[in-house]
Amino acid sequence: MFEVNVYTRDIKNISKSDCEKYFSKFGIIAELHPETNFETDSGFVPFKVEFPHIEFLKDKTFLSGFEFYSDSYDYSEDLKQIKDLISAQNKPRGLSGFFKKKATIEMPSVETFIFDSKTDELLKQCKYIMTLSVGSEDSFEFILAFAFASYVVEMYNGIIYDTYSGKSHCKNNLQAITDEIKEYYDGLTPRTLMSHTFEGWV
Repeated sequence: MFEVNVYTRDIKNISKSDCEKYFSKFGIIAELHPETNFETDSGFVPFKVEFPHIEFLKDKTFLSGFEFYSDSYDYSEDLKQIKDLISAQNKPRGLSGFFKKKATIEMPSVETFIFDSKTDELLKQCKYIMTLSVGSEDSFEFILAFAFASYVVEMYNGIIYDTYSGKSHCKNNLQAITDEIKEYYDGLTPRTLMSHTFEGWV
């Protein structure tokens, strides 16, 4: 299991219908559970999905999704925690550390960023963080999580952080996410597919 973090200015106005339309960009016919509310929900977010562009998946309907959690986000608090962590790691320890500290020449301070100077300017405007957890027991979770993350970033000018690769993506480099999804599609085969047939909403 790995996580995708999505930082955004807005979570209250995420539109189910717009999200479903956006998924068609990735060849997905998607329908969210009718009671889905991203402002208040946590836990598994179910999707009814079809993949008509993939030959061996044609005329089949699946139930898939991802784990979803959201919280308020404060850039200054996040940055402070990073600075505190860096400070603790660099703190001299023991008697030898004491002598090293006395002998060390004062170095000029280096500006700290969460991502980089450009991305952090956007991150400062984000008020929410969404965590999408992707498991390994369903072949479509990865695709749906990254498609949803792309939707949020493109519509609400946010940032995707892939904790597995350590890469961040914003509106101007979403093609990298599209390429990853395409590559994942290319790896799907009838033999390795793990899926759940859609049998109705619970």
